[in-house]
Amino acid sequence: MTSPELTSTPPQLDRAGVLALGAENPHWFTSSSQRLSCEVALSCEKLGRGESFTAWLLRAADGPGGLDGAEVVVRVPRRPVAELSQAMDTEFAALARAPQGLTAQPVDMHSPTPHDPRAYRVTTRVPGVVRATEDWRSADFGRLAEQLARLHVHAAGESGIHAVAYTPVADAEAAYDWWCSHEPEAAATISPLMPGLVRHQQEAAALSPQAERCFIHGDVSLSNVLLDSSGCPRLVDWEWSGQGDPAKDLAYSGGPVYLEPFYAPMSQTQIRAQAQAYARERQTLGVPVDLEELLARRCGYLMHEVLFTSAHFWRVAQAGGEEAELYARRSELMRHRVSEHLSGGSNLHRAEPSRDSPITP
Repeated sequence: MTSPELTSTPPQLDRAGVLALGAENPHWFTSSSQRLSCEVALSCEKLGRGESFTAWLLRAADGPGGLDGAEVVVRVPRRPVAELSQAMDTEFAALARAPQGLTAQPVDMHSPTPHDPRAYRVTTRVPGVVRATEDWRSADFGRLAEQLARLHVHAAGESGIHAVAYTPVADAEAAYDWWCSHEPEAAATISPLMPGLVRHQQEAAALSPQAERCFIHGDVSLSNVLLDSSGCPRLVDWEWSGQGDPAKDLAYSGGPVYLEPFYAPMSQTQIRAQAQAYARERQTLGVPVDLEELLARRCGYLMHEVLFTSAHFWRVAQAGGEEAELYARRSELMRHRVSEHLSGGSNLHRAEPSRDSPITP
């Protein structure tokens, strides 16, 4: 039986609450056991709010306390811990599997208890900023691909990357059945597009009967990629990490269907160049990959993701709130772009993304 504190939304800490949390935990900022004194001040700013977490930056001011401007990021769940995509400690453990420098390092975490209902994860800060999808260039996609190749090979370790059956049609049908059973009104918004998606996925499966399986990030949309001043990409938000196909991590960069701030408009030339950069790095690391099969699966994963995410965004819009209109427009635009792509002939290899009216986040 799930504990009540795990099925209730944890306290939503404001700036004062996060500052107090930092003051309670000086070990976040220094390896010593000293307590913060009045000589050492903390500053706090909100980094952003996603569907699952609110992120806060805590910074210890330079001073005699020896904290030297150390920074940590505190992420507070916005919904019950039991409703997160995976357990609090599972995502935390994922950070330790990534190559050095690719993402944040785990610092601390707390799950709700009867005596302390707060929930939070604390990590080091990842340098960089989220770049608008229209500002990504081919070289950026290539650098991201190289980082992903290092992640997949490093995290696979001695167990390696395994071949498994690629079943995009069954996956699409299972996802659609779930929406029909649990959210029939949302399912109705994508129902007219399902025959086209099935045909698209049949074509992808014919080109790549097998997929690969290893540890992946699972949600490398560009809103989860930070680029520093040198252009080095790093990953944040590992809540969908786990075993999966490396092609999925490449897919969410974007392609012929796209949406700011998640998926970039990419031509077939850019998609192939990114996959080639990934394949070269895999070859260098001693774990080669079939380029053409990788490309076929990449296209299949992107189309699946965008179509079913449009149903999710429709559901979010129907729930109301200050961003309801934004999510409604996003959902409509995603369905429009998927429809246009699926009806455009040779679906898997159309060279250019459609160029219709952009959406302002």
